[in-house]
Amino acid sequence: MDIKNLFPIERQEAIVNYINKNGRIRISDIQSMFLVGYETAKNDIISLEKEKKLDECMEGLYQLVLKKIIS
Repeated sequence: MDIKNLFPIERQEAIVNYINKNGRIRISDIQSMFLVGYETAKNDIISLEKEKKLDECMEGLYQLVLKKIIS
């Protein structure tokens, strides 16, 4: 897979996978991983936040939103 030519949804899926593995991610991590600029990385984060998949835990540091399942 060519990391330079990923669609946003592909980057976002990779971001979620990275967080699953590492616990969190920074904008700068996304920029380095996918060779994208700040705005592109931030837009990916904003999209994931709107989908309620991410939550900002500190300035510029994001983690997955943990959802409680009520049985």
